[in-house]
Amino acid sequence: MSKLIKIAAALLAGGVAAVSANAQEIERTSQGFLDPGIVIPAGAEVFYMSGKGNHAWGEGCQTREERQAKGDECQPGDMYEQGKAIFESFKAQLEEAGWSLSDVVMLRIYGVPGEDGTVDSAAFNRAYREYFGENSTSGNTNLPSRTFVGIHSLVVPGWIVEVEARAIRMPK
Repeated sequence: MSKLIKIAAALLAGGVAAVSANAQEIERTSQGFLDPGIVIPAGAEVFYMSGKGNHAWGEGCQTREERQAKGDECQPGDMYEQGKAIFESFKAQLEEAGWSLSDVVMLRIYGVPGEDGTVDSAAFNRAYREYFGENSTSGNTNLPSRTFVGIHSLVVPGWIVEVEARAIRMPK
């Protein structure tokens, strides 16, 4: 074989290997609600979202005067309501960037205990199940891996839950 043919064959083989690598899919292996495993192939695109809390509370409801002026509009909500506000915020941010909730592969959740000393994870999980999993009302059947950590407090007054998310997809 001539040197030119060998170079062309090597380039063609390299191109086929690159196409095969890009054809890989994100693999989701689930052992149930709390045990999803996710395999991310090389070349995936990543989208990070952090510090999401109940922004309806955080915007214009920080000071006593703002809360008095806005009244009920400034109620921070319970763990369910704050969780729902967070997932709506994630959904909007992802969709604006051309992504979706089905691309979310990891959540890190920080919850503040109530007066009884426990984090109301059941209420948060009600909101979570509306956006993730086979029975979600959002249409997203994927489950992300996740960690839920109880903490003493959050930076924004009134927040009792804050969530970080990582979304990953293969290039289109």
